[in-house]
Amino acid sequence: MIDRMLPIVPPCTRSLILGTILCLTVIPCGCNSLTKKVDNPVMVPPPRRVSLNDERANAADKALAEGSLKLKQAAASDIVQTSGEETILAQNDDAVFGAQVVARVNGAPIFASEVLERYGEVLAQAREKLPPDKFNLLRENIIAQNLRAHVERQLIVERMRADMKPDQLKQLDGYLDAAFEKEMVKLKEQLKVQTKPELEYELNKRGTCLEDVRQSFQNNRIAMEYLAVKAGKPEPINRKDLVEYYESHPEEFRLESRVKWKQIQCSFLKSDQEQARVKMKSALEELANGESFEDVARKYSDGVTAKEGGHWDWTQKGSLSDKKLEEILFTAKVGELSDVTIIGRAYQVVFVEERESAGMRPFAEVQQEIHKKIEPTRFPNPRKILDAMLASAVIETDYPLGLDTAKAGANNATK
Repeated sequence: MIDRMLPIVPPCTRSLILGTILCLTVIPCGCNSLTKKVDNPVMVPPPRRVSLNDERANAADKALAEGSLKLKQAAASDIVQTSGEETILAQNDDAVFGAQVVARVNGAPIFASEVLERYGEVLAQAREKLPPDKFNLLRENIIAQNLRAHVERQLIVERMRADMKPDQLKQLDGYLDAAFEKEMVKLKEQLKVQTKPELEYELNKRGTCLEDVRQSFQNNRIAMEYLAVKAGKPEPINRKDLVEYYESHPEEFRLESRVKWKQIQCSFLKSDQEQARVKMKSALEELANGESFEDVARKYSDGVTAKEGGHWDWTQKGSLSDKKLEEILFTAKVGELSDVTIIGRAYQVVFVEERESAGMRPFAEVQQEIHKKIEPTRFPNPRKILDAMLASAVIETDYPLGLDTAKAGANNATK
């Protein structure tokens, strides 16, 4: 099905797509103003551009609202009661408000109920606690904060369906219907019901209905699939790209002076310093007789790396808390045993294997690391795709969408 047709998209890009579509776009709430962008509409020919206060538009909205209200009332009347409770129906003003058109995208309406669907339970609780004016303000703020995400989703659904042939649309609808059947199973388990009427009843109690949930679910799936397809395959990364990144980000690959070394440590308390001194003397004698440093360290050292033959990996200058030991490491001759030194409560002798001055990590060492950094950027950014679609769409609403190209109008939905 559609999943099989998707290009291979790495997890980082898939997460970005999910975050772009499924996370709501938060827009500061203030005075709602008319927002229009009328250049280069997506649909050809473009829809008639009208104000949401236009009489003919209001008449069409009223018809849509009445039709939507009748459908919801009809659905509610078919609900089978499974308990002794009375069927809970939404207040009349809630039903009318839910059927209110809050935006048009290329002429297609977005209803308040679509935006408020996921907040049904929250609003039901808020209605019991808040006075009407505060409750209405809450409802308006939720729409203002979440409407842009619904506008973007509507644009994607419209674009994807416009690009598909009739047989492809039929296949898509079948895929979405099958996917929602599985989703309904999860919803029934979540709401602890067995039948579809019971599920509808529980959703009505939460201020929504099964049709709204289905539409929201399917639109989300379409949006996700569309952006995944648009992400496509990444542009190939060549050596020139890697070198350019390496040279333009020196701070990421800068190295302090560092040293690779080995250590023999014989610790003591005040009562057994002589014993520690004798152990160190024995260790030095065996080293002088040709025994390997590793064997001697395992035999006599009680340092942290004694079991590894005293080996320490690369240690950067400034990373050691013991400055006396660090000074020895960065001044002793490479390849020679240092003098025995008492550091803290231990006799210490070190052997500096390698030392590198401050500089840049070698390019050959960081090529794979750079490749992983660059790879996610080779996919088209879902945010840019959406911004381009918004720029060419006809959007009519009395709510602010936070678009740079928005033009303030005379209407204000909260007045």
